[in-house]
Amino acid sequence: DNVLHKFVLQFNSSKEVMSFQNFMRGKKIQTSAELLWMEDSNKYPNAKKLIETTCSIPYYYSLSEEACSYICRSLSTFLKKPIG
Repeated sequence: DNVLHKFVLQFNSSKEVMSFQNFMRGKKIQTSAELLWMEDSNKYPNAKKLIETTCSIPYYYSLSEEACSYICRSLSTFLKKPIG
């Protein structure tokens, strides 16, 4: 069975990723860089942009409903605010 354990988000720029990560850090929600296994740019020519514009938020089986709701509300708040 495949079990999802990460929810990867892609942004338009690395600046947006940093802004999102700082916002979530302020909410005490951990994010992590993703797709680092694609760093070999010779094998994966589009990897650099993906690595720079993605991160993940917590998403796993034992995540409480309360924590999940908090993460969703925080994500929604971030997406509604202007970036820049």
